[in-house]
Amino acid sequence: MFTSINGHDYLVQWHHKVDRQDNTIVYADTKCLIYKSNPKHERVKLLTTGCALCNINADNYNKNTGRKLSLNRALHNIITFSSNDRAFFWDDYREMRGGKW
Repeated sequence: MFTSINGHDYLVQWHHKVDRQDNTIVYADTKCLIYKSNPKHERVKLLTTGCALCNINADNYNKNTGRKLSLNRALHNIITFSSNDRAFFWDDYREMRGGKW
């Protein structure tokens, strides 16, 4: 996902990791990485990461839930972003999901 705020371009990527044993999920996480990018949408500098762990005993693994939790945690790690700046990321996230939350 790409977003621009005040003339600065950012690239957001997610990585999902699911470990299975005997066809049962034993570990699952989602990592969100936010990069400063150039106009060609190439990664330039890693700004922050956020991680969401799935409690296998209590939660159902869901990629969308993992993306939302990890994005929220990553955005709050960047103290220079205002709530309006974070709103741009969430707007682009909803657009990426086709208007679905």
